[in-house]
Amino acid sequence: MADVSYVATATHAARGGAMSSGTTSSRAEFGSTPPGPPNDVRIAVIGAGFSGLGMAIRLKQAGVEDFVVLERGDAAGGTWHYNTYPGCGCDMPSHLYSFSFAPNPNWSRTYSTQPEIGSYLRDCVRPFEIERHIVFGCEITGAIWDDAQDRWHIDTTRGAVSAPLLIAATGPLTEPPGAGAARTGNLRRRHLPLRTVESRPRPDRREGGIHRHRSLGHPVRARHHAAGATTANYCGTA
Repeated sequence: MADVSYVATATHAARGGAMSSGTTSSRAEFGSTPPGPPNDVRIAVIGAGFSGLGMAIRLKQAGVEDFVVLERGDAAGGTWHYNTYPGCGCDMPSHLYSFSFAPNPNWSRTYSTQPEIGSYLRDCVRPFEIERHIVFGCEITGAIWDDAQDRWHIDTTRGAVSAPLLIAATGPLTEPPGAGAARTGNLRRRHLPLRTVESRPRPDRREGGIHRHRSLGHPVRARHHAAGATTANYCGTA
């Protein structure tokens, strides 16, 4: 494969180099009524995160065109699209936590944060010419294997899809482990819905504790002024 930089042209990128910077992919690009999924395809991929995008790109590079990527969100990126809490980042060096066929020499730091990783993934879509294969706002509601027809019948919020091959690239890190309050011994524990909180949350000053969120990232730190202490909120790593 060609050894090209992150700012390579889309043509070079599609041949196996890196992608152009500044290109993004989201539902908004298709207007208010983007096209729904095809009724019948050879391969259906669930999710447009690292795994789903990587699969789509490799399929294109192998000359496979008859596939669709079903993404419930409004943009590519998977966990790096959904999780936007303060301090969200990856505890793996970015030059390793990236596609081998899309190297990025322009990472701003060794352990990149969520905005930069999300941008990297969105930037992979257009140069590798997979945007037309992704259907945004398309959540899977059910899938049944049909022995007689040797194919999956997939129900989505935007119509039915049939495919002999179904690839689940959903990942486990787009949802928080729980919500509400719970008690562990004498410690009252509350789960913050971290993927949906504002960029600078205001925790209840009457409470302290450790909030855990199972996601790749560095500790999320919140100061509980009423208690006069700093609480380190460690995120579990995959």
